[in-house]
Amino acid sequence: MKPTSLIFLCAVLSGWLLGRPWSHGEAPVPAPSVEQPVAPPSRPAKKVTRKRPLTQDEFLSALKQHAADSKKPGFNPMADMLAGWTDEQVIGALRESVSDPAAHGLPGDEGNVTFFLLTEWMRRDLDAAAQWLTGLDSTLLKGQLTPCMSANWPPERAAEGLAFLVANEGIFGYDHGARLLTNAVNAAVMDGAPAVNGLMKTAREHGLEYFNVLPDFPPGFDFHALAEGGELKAAVQKDFKNPVILAWAKQDRDAAYQWTLENAGAGHVYEQLLGRKDGKLTADIHWAAERYGEMDAEQRQEFYGSMLGRWVQMPSDMRQLKEGMRDPALRSEMDQLSVQMLYAGNGLGAFLFLDAIED
Repeated sequence: MKPTSLIFLCAVLSGWLLGRPWSHGEAPVPAPSVEQPVAPPSRPAKKVTRKRPLTQDEFLSALKQHAADSKKPGFNPMADMLAGWTDEQVIGALRESVSDPAAHGLPGDEGNVTFFLLTEWMRRDLDAAAQWLTGLDSTLLKGQLTPCMSANWPPERAAEGLAFLVANEGIFGYDHGARLLTNAVNAAVMDGAPAVNGLMKTAREHGLEYFNVLPDFPPGFDFHALAEGGELKAAVQKDFKNPVILAWAKQDRDAAYQWTLENAGAGHVYEQLLGRKDGKLTADIHWAAERYGEMDAEQRQEFYGSMLGRWVQMPSDMRQLKEGMRDPALRSEMDQLSVQMLYAGNGLGAFLFLDAIED
């Protein structure tokens, strides 16, 4: 066979072998090996840098800042997380929390998630949140949620807050509406004497016994005009520590004392006579002794009568008052007070008073 014919035959045979299908019994021609790339060595895991522990001063500073923030109306430790929630999500979670207390804690517990959700809803839609609360079926549950409603009511809507308190006073426990009342007092002070008198009337008519807010009346506030409104006299006769008369005494002690003595009587002047204006009675004791010396015998007797029970806790007050007196007759009269205490059944007060005098 010629060489050219042999070459042609080999080429045809090779093409046939490569192109025909192989049966299961025949092994396929192995593919040429391909060199696999070598993976680069893995990098060591990056170390996570931990935050530096707080120093003692930094820790205390953080606590103080948190305490200050928590006193602000509307404070919510979950605010950052809830910021990304829709209104529907907030409302849905709130409804779930009150329908299943076991999941989130009882609504009356301070600092639970129900309060945080309600606080967030109040921030977004106060009217809707208030309407939802008053529409709850459970009176107990409504009462448990009122502290949250009161604490987070915006001060700029003070008048509406007071109206909400008055309209729903049946569900507010004692002093649960204190913040609403505080907002109303502060707003009334800025509106003048008639507004404060009106607020005092509302507090009296609705039995808001926790009317114990001492607002900062602006300098020059017309307390005489307020007194002419009529409510201050009734308030002081009911409670000689009424915050309005104390605020007046803070600005003008002489005027507040004289007005109280003339309108409410000597039995209601204790806070003006022996109140600690600067935290220490000693600094004002001579002023108090002079005012006491100006009383007539009937007024002093009325003052004694109002103090028979209180001197059990404060015998040193009377000792200091006696030391400030310049009239020996008045000092002797004060000594006889212990005998009146015994006749009034206040034996403990009498002995404490005598012991304070001897010291």
